[in-house]
Order: sequence, then C-alpha cells, then structure tokens
Amino acid sequence: MVFSGKMQRIKMKNLFKKIKNLRPEVWLILIIVFALFLRMWFFVGIGFNDDSYYLEYADEIYKGNNFIPPEFVHWGIRIGVYLPVVFFWKLLGISEFSTSLFFLLISLGSILITYLIGKELFNKKIGLISAFLLSIFPLDVIYSTQVGPDVPFQFLFILSLFFLINSEKNTNEKKARIYIFLSGLVLGLSYLFKELIPILLFVLAFYIIWNDKLNKRELICIFKKESLIKYGFFILGFFLIFFLQNLYFYSITEEMFYGEKVRQYAFTHDLNSNSDLWMYPLYMLNMDKGRFEWVHSKPLFGFMYYFVILSVIYHLFKRKLKSILFPIIWLLVIFLFLEYGLHFICTEIFDYCLHPRHNRFLIPLSIPAVIIISRFLNFDKTFFKKAVSIIGIIFLFSTSIYYIRQSHIFLRNGMGYVRETVNYLETLPPKPIYVPDSWTISKFKFFSKYDEDFVNSLKVYADYENEFSIHDAYVVVELNPYTYINKYNYPDFMLHPPKNWILMKNITSQTIGIFSKFNPKIYYVP
Repeated sequence: MVFSGKMQRIKMKNLFKKIKNLRPEVWLILIIVFALFLRMWFFVGIGFNDDSYYLEYADEIYKGNNFIPPEFVHWGIRIGVYLPVVFFWKLLGISEFSTSLFFLLISLGSILITYLIGKELFNKKIGLISAFLLSIFPLDVIYSTQVGPDVPFQFLFILSLFFLINSEKNTNEKKARIYIFLSGLVLGLSYLFKELIPILLFVLAFYIIWNDKLNKRELICIFKKESLIKYGFFILGFFLIFFLQNLYFYSITEEMFYGEKVRQYAFTHDLNSNSDLWMYPLYMLNMDKGRFEWVHSKPLFGFMYYFVILSVIYHLFKRKLKSILFPIIWLLVIFLFLEYGLHFICTEIFDYCLHPRHNRFLIPLSIPAVIIISRFLNFDKTFFKKAVSIIGIIFLFSTSIYYIRQSHIFLRNGMGYVRETVNYLETLPPKPIYVPDSWTISKFKFFSKYDEDFVNSLKVYADYENEFSIHDAYVVVELNPYTYINKYNYPDFMLHPPKNWILMKNITSQTIGIFSKFNPKIYYVP
C-alpha cells in the first residue's frame, strides 16, 4: 500500500511536470477553446442595446431590397456591424447563433492578438496570462455573443497595434512598410464599426515615441524622409478603406460623402447623452448601487480594475513603472476621452453633441487592463510571488465566473420574456397583435425571423387608444422593461385590463433585477 501511494505521487508529479512544460502555443489553444466553451455556455444572443436596428438593416439586404441607410442615425453607416451578419444568415439561416457568430469569432480573435501583443511587449508568459484574463473578463464574455460595434472595434484596433509593433521592430524596410500599411488598413476597417479613430491614433503615436525612447533613438528620426515614407503607407492603408466605404455609399445613395454627412448630423442631433462623471469609475470598480437592477447597472468588470490599481502601485513601489508605461497610457487615453474628453467637447466646444455612457463603451480598455495585471501576476521564481500570482488568478477567475453567470441570467432570461412571447403568439390563429411600442416590435421582428405575415400583424397601441378600439386581437402588456421603468403614458389597460379580456398566457422566468418586478401577459380581446 505504501509502495502504491508512492507510485501515485510520482505519477502526479510527472503529470504536473508535463503540464508545466507544455509549449505556449498549446496553452494558447487551450485558452481559446476554454474561452469558446465559456462564451457558448453563457450565450446571450439578442440583447437590449441597438442590435435591433442593425438587424433590421441586415434583413433588408438579406431579402435583396434596395437598402439606403437612414440619414438621421449613425447605425446605418456602421456597415461593418450588419454586413457580416447578412453573410452568416446566407450561410446558416436566421437564428440567434448565426446572428452572433461573427462577434463570437472576433472575440476569440481578440484573445489571440492579446497574447501576441503581450508577447511582443514583454514575453510569452505574460501574453498567455493576458489572453486567459481576457477570456474570463465578464464584460468581454457577455458582449461576445451580442450584436454591436464594440467587440469588433476592440479587435481591429489591437490588430492595427500588433501590425504597428511588428513594423517598428522589423529591420527589413520592405516588410516594415507592409506591416505599417496593414496597420493603417485595419484601422480603416475599425472605422466601419465606430468613430473613435482620433484617440486610437494618439495611442499608436505614443507607442512609436515610447518605442523610440526604449531603443534610445532620437525622436527627430521619426521626421526623416525614410520614416515619413514609411508612415505614409499607414495613411494609404487607412484612406484605401475610407475611399472604398464612401464608394459603397455613393453606389447606393449617389452621394460620395454620405457616411460623413450622417455622422455629423447624428453627432449633433442625437439626444442620447449622459453627464454623470461618476458612472464609469463606479462601473469599473464594481461599486454601482443598482447592481443587476437594470441593463446598464451590472457589475461586468468584476475585480479586474482593482488589480490594475494594485499592479500600478506595485510597479511604482518597485520603480518599474516605465516597463508598463505604454499599456497604462493606452488605457488612460481611451478612459479619459470617454470620461471627460467627449463630455468637454459636447459641453464647452459645441452647444450640444452626442455623449452617452454605457458600460459596453469601455470594452477597448479591457486589453491594456489585462496586460497591466499580467505584468503584476507574472510568475516569479520566488515562492511568495508565485503564491500571490496563483491566488490572484484563482480569485479573478472565480469572481469573474460569478459575475458572468449573474449577468447571463439577467440578460438571457430577461430577453426570454420577448422570445417566449413571440414563440407562443406564432402558435395562435393569425390576428392583429397590439404591443406597447416600437422597441417591442423591433425584437418581435427578429424572433419571428422577419416573417412578413407576422410582422404585418403587429400594431403599437397609442396613447389615445382604449379597450373599446381593439377587437378580435391579441394584446401584450408589460413586456418592455424600458417602458415599465420610464412610465410612459400608456392606456389604462396596460396595468388594468378589462374584465372581458381573456388571459391567454402569463410569461414567467427565473431572473433577477427589474425583470422580477413585472409580469408580461398575453390577452385575447373578443
């Protein structure tokens, strides 16, 4: 028995040694596979953001209609968001999975590029830790299967940065120019998703300056003829995409700069604004009081930013802050612009412009954050540092999984009200369907797979309507949490249905927050 126990310990020791000696590439594959599993297990799909608008545009193109992006909102000109959805619908048909597949693949691609950037800036070990932390970052997991510009925008920016790093490190002039061209090209592609090019250019420019100083090159070298030609390829790559985008809009609108006109109008006329300067810090530090109460009050950051602060303090104490200066500046530039910069522009420079605040806007901060943390949790040779690193990673893993699970329950089951309502209505004999608002209609369209007969049966009950104006129809009440919270002026039957209405279905779901406070119902009105 003693001999058997000793053999078991030897086998376990050999197993741990084999695991420890796995090649970094194998670890990376395992991390990506785990990230895929995590994102599919906590699949969100259609959410409460602007996805309905993008998907309605996708449906127009999917059906072969002559779609022209609306002139007054910026969603239509973000063709990078909805054109890939059309491709996957053509390939796999309309479903929540096919709708989310592009964004899922992009999320996994971000993990890969995060590893490569971590490796280039520091080493493979830090690259692997960064990739793992991004794979469990609650914000990134929850938004990886939702439709929107933020996850692809993050991926394209870090890919642009990766090409820039390779261009700066490559001594072969021809290869360096190819890399810098690709960097500009990819940054141009990010413009098809979101309009934050200026702050990203600042981050890229800072990397060039920071890298020059590390290599003890004079900053004036940047302005030499060879360097100007090299960076000219970056501009060429960006404007190639910019030109093709405008050419596309010209082909459908006969206006060459149609996209820029729409952006300018939306920027100065959209009423979605928020001046609460405490919102982002509270989100990032997991201190928002409305936890799980509503879609913009979920702790999707876990304790990641506490570890960012710890890492900065540690490197400051050790006088090694210079080693993580670039990811710190990278993080601060984006944060300060979103927190103060846009607010200053919209309140001091212009009379008014668009400046909303949503937690998803902070997605581009995730990668510099995990790189800063990874530099702190890098396994050192000392036992104490190893123990701290292991405990830190286990803590971040366990807490992140908890918050991912809670947010998934909130979003998936919350939207389940809408999903189940549509599924039930489709089983009933066709009749007019009265719903609270256009938001509900936009979600119903998707869950019915844009079935024209079903969509044409949908009607919005207006303020002036009452129970006497609805006959031989279905009425859905208390379905949209936005309207429930904002208490719009709906007809009295919204909360007090007449006694002769027949209750067909009471939609229930095991969820949390605001969704546990109202009870959607489907009535038949004789």
